[in-house]
Amino acid sequence: MTDAKTQYRYQTVIMYEQNLISSSAAAESLEISERQFFRILDAFKKSDKNIESLKYHSHPAWNKTGETAEEKVLKINQDYPLALNSHISWLAWDLFNLEIQPQTVRNILIRNDRYIPFNDKPARAYKKFSATQLGALIQLDTTDGYWLKDYPMLHLILAIDDATRTILGGSFFLHDSTLNNLLIIKEIIRQYGVPALFYTDNDSKFRVIRHGQSRHQNYQPSVLAGEAVTEVRRALSEVGSGLITHLPFHPYAKGKLEKLIRFVQDCFIKNHRAKTIEQLNQDFKEWLAWYDLRNHRTLGLAPKILRERLIRENKVAFRPLADGLDLDTIFAVKEERRPNKYNIFSYQGKEYQLSPERVCYPGKVELRILPDNRIRVFKEKELVAELKN
Repeated sequence: MTDAKTQYRYQTVIMYEQNLISSSAAAESLEISERQFFRILDAFKKSDKNIESLKYHSHPAWNKTGETAEEKVLKINQDYPLALNSHISWLAWDLFNLEIQPQTVRNILIRNDRYIPFNDKPARAYKKFSATQLGALIQLDTTDGYWLKDYPMLHLILAIDDATRTILGGSFFLHDSTLNNLLIIKEIIRQYGVPALFYTDNDSKFRVIRHGQSRHQNYQPSVLAGEAVTEVRRALSEVGSGLITHLPFHPYAKGKLEKLIRFVQDCFIKNHRAKTIEQLNQDFKEWLAWYDLRNHRTLGLAPKILRERLIRENKVAFRPLADGLDLDTIFAVKEERRPNKYNIFSYQGKEYQLSPERVCYPGKVELRILPDNRIRVFKEKELVAELKN
């Protein structure tokens, strides 16, 4: 038996064929587009005007979000109620390896009565903070851009003292790697001493955020419990400093550094005339000397003057480096390898031969990869080789 909807379609098509209504009127009557109406009409004619060809056939969308994916999105929304759709999309990939678009996230939340428009999200007051001692809190962050012709994306890693806004370290790199971040931190400690704390975002170089349901690998319980130690945190703990990260999706928690990065982009990056990354870094060092003497709008003093005042008042949290600590070894990426019976190990697809005078088989050796591409090899805390990568 033909249902009422199909009968109505049939009547509308017949009225159109008899020139009683226009195609736009027929489409509007059926609540479809003209293009869809002509598709229906074409199918009707090809079936020798069989009324059953006008029957509506429901079919699931090929890209419909599965129930499991929807449950994961709702779980993230429950854990991070203030996160935006784009943030939930990123978290879905990071925690569950689930690739899902922000618009799909929005549709899922609407379907489950969980969607809150951005303007309706509850406002909250934030407490301003500022360190009172030089070296009490060092903020570290990276900004990226295509700033040199014929170069790939460059990364500017900056570190500032929270109390004085002094730029303690800053350089342009080809990669925002763990090694390059360690290099900036190492030079700060070499020049000023060991600060009390470093403050960063939640990049994986600083904090490991993983979920057990990865299809790529099985994480150790310590990783899933948030106890995994990154190379940056490990190096800082070895020199007696600490590392804290701001809450996820709260980039404004680093507002001081974000404003400074914007100032560097407007004042230096837009006006530089360097042709190479080496020249860019040299020009930036000269710019840093100018910045150090410039009055800071918020503080009302130049960073150098405020820094000298805190030193005179003995308000300094920097501590001397403990005797016997080798910064080059500490601020290097740590790896482990098992040499074979020929005293050979591999790293990044390349084989390295150790001296036969120190047999490292069986067992493991510890590698420390330095920013200048040197590899230091340790066996039971004894340096057995220094190789060139």
